[in-house]
Amino acid sequence: MKSIEEFLKILNISEDEALDALVSAFSPTPPPTVRQNWNRLSTFGNSSPSSEEIWDLLCEGDFKCTKCGSHRRITIDHINSDASDHSKENLVLLCYSCNRGRSKRATVDFNHALKIYKATVSLEKSLGRFPELKEIKESAEVGQIGSATYLVKFLKVKLGYKNA
Repeated sequence: MKSIEEFLKILNISEDEALDALVSAFSPTPPPTVRQNWNRLSTFGNSSPSSEEIWDLLCEGDFKCTKCGSHRRITIDHINSDASDHSKENLVLLCYSCNRGRSKRATVDFNHALKIYKATVSLEKSLGRFPELKEIKESAEVGQIGSATYLVKFLKVKLGYKNA
């Protein structure tokens, strides 16, 4: 809890704002929304299981990823990679990261932003100054900072270093 309290303080956000973000991150997308998107997209054969079938899949899977056990950003993946095959045996719950890990654009650094955040805050404390991107990358053990550069700039401002 100490790191969560520190995060709230750094960002100067209320507990309600943080809870709202957590609810958004851990609540599943409503089945009617999944159904509507699949019916709209030719990738999914302009078809989908019923909202009830999607809800049953979420409930049976305990709303968590079958690969890593995360409850965050749950998606429904097609085991045989045929996005138009919506048979119950072909559908599996995966978190966004694990789902991306199966794609051609696979995720390389899981929990990338979290690693960058933790490394930045830890280094800032230990160094007594704001760390350089190279130091953050090394400490976070990530392949690249990438778009998280803006997270670092955001943290720099929030930690009181005005020249972001």
